[in-house]
Amino acid sequence: MSADDEDDDLHLEMHRAADELGKYAARLKIKDPKGITPQAAKDFMRDLLVTVTKDCFKEGADLIGHVKAFMHADGGTLMASLVDLDVGVQLTSGLEERKFEEAEVTLHVIVHGIWDDKVKDASRHGIQKTVKAHKLELEVLQDYFETEKSIEHHIRK
Repeated sequence: MSADDEDDDLHLEMHRAADELGKYAARLKIKDPKGITPQAAKDFMRDLLVTVTKDCFKEGADLIGHVKAFMHADGGTLMASLVDLDVGVQLTSGLEERKFEEAEVTLHVIVHGIWDDKVKDASRHGIQKTVKAHKLELEVLQDYFETEKSIEHHIRK
């Protein structure tokens, strides 16, 4: 290991010690050929945020930074936000009162106390659990966790 590598590692460790925030994001497609009602979409989003957050706490997180998701379907949009489990998920719906068969969901998770790899594992587990519980089909369109990109902006060039 070169001196530059040691400096980069030290810089990253100092940054981690300062913010202690773990992050993860994913873009998903959920499907149900029988149709998803607006209420089912709200239930899914609420359960997704709570399940992912609780799984992060099981991995060692001690505080929510912000867990949020945005759903876009041909029936409109739905936003969900969670900053405190005791307060619960806040929903902002722009969904029309009709069923839709599929939707894209972008999930962002920021928690305190665990690093990105643990947030990734907990989030992926929570996604799978929630999709299964709601009997939906899942396609992961984009998983934004890449170790190199996760730390790249912290490393001096």
